[in-house]
Amino acid sequence: MLIVFSAATILSACGNSADAEKEVIEAQFELHGDYANLPEYQYILEEIEADQYNFNTVSDNDDKRVITIQADRENYRSIYVHKTSRLIIQHEGNQGEIFNEEID
Repeated sequence: MLIVFSAATILSACGNSADAEKEVIEAQFELHGDYANLPEYQYILEEIEADQYNFNTVSDNDDKRVITIQADRENYRSIYVHKTSRLIIQHEGNQGEIFNEEID
């Protein structure tokens, strides 16, 4: 009986976590539209912690996608290289490059 109760508790906690995560994803999509579907989106949010984000696509072609991000009062540039799935995030100020890794 103890095992059944423990399993039920764990499963209900996992369900709540999945629901909460789904709500966060939906809220992000409402705020940032199609940007929330990009493979680099979560990495950008992790590296650039801010209350407000404004995304603007500079270019998006077969080679790379360049997005400028204004996060609070700071400006950043995201460069995603399609062939290698490399993401480079640059602070457009004194911090320079803050992320440069292959993702996915």
